[in-house]
Amino acid sequence: MVVRVLIASDDAPQMIWHAGAVPGVSHLVVLFPKVRTGVVVCANADGKEAPTMQVASRVLQSILKAPTDK
Repeated sequence: MVVRVLIASDDAPQMIWHAGAVPGVSHLVVLFPKVRTGVVVCANADGKEAPTMQVASRVLQSILKAPTDK
């Protein structure tokens, strides 16, 4: 398993994430430890990594009060 850590800038919170899939299931876990926030999204289908990431992004934007792209 590979866990990725991303720090976009000095003022951005640290993001830890892992995504993957097995036949029939796709998943994404995203954590922001310093703001004690995270989201887990699972899809019961193959090849759903992009939609899974879109759902996680929308949820996190809502939780973190970030502006959404329309």
